[in-house]
Amino acid sequence: MTKQLINYGKYYKRRCKYSLNFKKILIFILLGYLILKTYIGLLHYENGLRPSKTRLKTVLNPNLISELNSDWLNEDLKFDLEKNDLETDNFDNADAMINLEVDLILNNSETRNDLQKVDLQNDDLQNDDLQNDDLDDILTDDLKYDLENDIVTNIENDLKVDPSEIKKTKTFENPDHRINRKYCGSNECKFLFAYCVMEQETRANLHFLTFTQIALKLNRIIVLTNVGDSRIRTCKPFSFDFYYNIEFLRKRFPNLKFITQNDFRLWTKERFQKPNTDHTLISIGPPFTTEILNFSSSYRKNYYKNYCLNKFDLNFDEKTIFKTINVKKSVNMDDIRNFVIKNSQTDVEVLLYGHNLRFSLFDQSSKMEYAPHLLIAAKEVSKSLHPYIAIHWRMETGNNEMMPGCATKLVKRIKALKYKYGIKNTYFATDYPLLGERSQSSTFRNITAFHYKAMGIIKSSPILFKNWTSINIIKYLKNVNALKKFGEKFEQELGKELTGPGIQGIFDKLILLHSDYFIGGPAGCCRTTSSFTNYITNGRKILKEKNKKIKNIYTQW
Repeated sequence: MTKQLINYGKYYKRRCKYSLNFKKILIFILLGYLILKTYIGLLHYENGLRPSKTRLKTVLNPNLISELNSDWLNEDLKFDLEKNDLETDNFDNADAMINLEVDLILNNSETRNDLQKVDLQNDDLQNDDLQNDDLDDILTDDLKYDLENDIVTNIENDLKVDPSEIKKTKTFENPDHRINRKYCGSNECKFLFAYCVMEQETRANLHFLTFTQIALKLNRIIVLTNVGDSRIRTCKPFSFDFYYNIEFLRKRFPNLKFITQNDFRLWTKERFQKPNTDHTLISIGPPFTTEILNFSSSYRKNYYKNYCLNKFDLNFDEKTIFKTINVKKSVNMDDIRNFVIKNSQTDVEVLLYGHNLRFSLFDQSSKMEYAPHLLIAAKEVSKSLHPYIAIHWRMETGNNEMMPGCATKLVKRIKALKYKYGIKNTYFATDYPLLGERSQSSTFRNITAFHYKAMGIIKSSPILFKNWTSINIIKYLKNVNALKKFGEKFEQELGKELTGPGIQGIFDKLILLHSDYFIGGPAGCCRTTSSFTNYITNGRKILKEKNKKIKNIYTQW
């Protein structure tokens, strides 16, 4: 009879979802049964239920076996000592069995303790209402049901769960965690997105390295912003690896994670709860100060549109913080760096980063390495030109009226060098618009008659000045199989890229770098020092130690 009570209790526990006090209630029922045994016996008889022979074996303390003697048992009750089993062939003796079981249980403290430890699991779970088919609908991917052992296990932390409790709890994994793991490798994603890097490619190259180091300090994944037209900005058409070698960044920053702008966009699209954001701008101002900016909804909307941030499903609302961190170039850059890092701490998932700096916060021993397909194509161009003299003339920063005289002086100097070294080819890199009316520099807009006259002198000279247009650089690019990954749209965008500043500026640098002789303009004709020139001269110092064919590092005409 005890087993019936327990089975009933087990049944009602699942159906009615009893609390943890269920076992106490079971003890109360057993005690009450001493008074109601006749009624319960009749009820069991009407339902065709027999007292269990095996239940006594599970609840009876083995120490009580010796106490079972003939004084306790009548002729129809049999106790099998070997099997530890009490049974009867006469159902009329059910009451006697019940009396014996209850007496044994209640008159022994050890047995009462055993009863409290009774496992209420069903011995045949397949026949219960909580079967495998039901479990499949209840369990999440993190839970696994072991039918043989009747155990539910949490795979991630090996936590064992009582199956009878599953329908009570019905715990589900946050679907965004699965999306985060897909893109970030963990349940939590935190990004730094430098959506608009100031200045043209040579300087932007250094600025982006600053952002990677900030991301590393903040323990955030950095978004590899798109590129194009000599810029690193969200609105540009090419992925980051069109200009730069991502593997170089991974080796230089092994503890930093990277994500492409397109993958970052997909992450925002797939998220159910859209990522929250803060906006930080590093600006030139009173050093070691910050300011929270308040913008109207219309201003925010236009701002996001102008910088193409509306491409991403980010949570932009009135709660989005716009903070300005003011710095100034100083001898003690460590203090400035620490101030920026401290004031960039935030719990938001996406930290949007902007700046208007013209200097780097971190010491940059080297720039980002260019993409392999650009290096290969530039190497092929240089190989076809060797030996050659390379000229760099940035007209934008020169004295306009001096332009024709500078051109005449340049032609004279090239003639002398060709005669001295026996070099036939020359390569001419300039910001003057060689193709159409668009300058090769996005900031060179004031092209005067003096500039046109200077270029006329160069073109009319007997010296053949080759440049990126005359040698058809696009032909070398198409020969690189790596470019196929950019797809059909790449062909259309590449044509636009080659008509202005951008990839041709990178080619110019690489071809000037590997020239046999390199010259630049004197004061008045152009700016004598620049990041562009420094990149070439620093590289040539290294190359000259290994390549004896290089005649000089840098000379002005």
